[in-house]
Amino acid sequence: MTDKNIYKQIARYINGELNDSEIDTLWEEFLRNPEMFEYFETELNLADLFRNKGYGSEISQSNLISEPKYVQYKKWIFASAAAILISLGLQVFSVTDSDLISNYSLSEIPVTEMMGTDIYRAEIDDTNPLDIAINQALAKAFSNKSDESFYKFTELASQDLTDEQKTIVHLNLGILHYNRGEDQKSIEQFLSVLNIEELPRYTEEKAWWFMGNAYLNTQNVKRAREAVFSAYTMNGKFEAPALALLKKIDRKFSNQSAQAQ
Repeated sequence: MTDKNIYKQIARYINGELNDSEIDTLWEEFLRNPEMFEYFETELNLADLFRNKGYGSEISQSNLISEPKYVQYKKWIFASAAAILISLGLQVFSVTDSDLISNYSLSEIPVTEMMGTDIYRAEIDDTNPLDIAINQALAKAFSNKSDESFYKFTELASQDLTDEQKTIVHLNLGILHYNRGEDQKSIEQFLSVLNIEELPRYTEEKAWWFMGNAYLNTQNVKRAREAVFSAYTMNGKFEAPALALLKKIDRKFSNQSAQAQ
């Protein structure tokens, strides 16, 4: 597909004119060309902003084809503008959508996604007592005693932990908060994980993915999409479900915008 055809398809996508097969084909182009995906994101949210401000009801294909913005501006300017537009556009969407976007989120995070410490690498006498306590708290979760696990990890969070221990404790607390329906607290824990330096790649992916789902539960589509996309770019075990969720969010967003015309 040529760039010119991609611009046309993006315009049709935004106006709700693509069928499922055409949408899948367009997403394949986005995977091959990340710059085109960034361009799509900006146009999508610009279209919604214009509609909500009463500037117009449809995106012109000729405008999309003639002067693509990512060619006109430097990347840092483009990114700043996109962030503002996404914030404004998706904020309106999250407030007015009657079919809750949280229906797309995980109903529960399996306890098997929780993490423990590898205490078997050291001699028994050298094992850190906090490592043992972390694994004891994890064992409670595996034994269907999630409340006991939650309270033990909450206590551990106040201890003087290494970065590795902090990563495990905060990630596990994020999962436990999520399964308790405490989405904002869950988000805070996942953010604590992501703020830790030299984070293992697979752990970072987990934190982004689970946090994205938590944001969906709070109806914050902008933050949810950012987090899910970050998980997708990690190219790990959540790449496929993250891509599927991104498609659902964008498809729903474009359909709602088309219905508002």
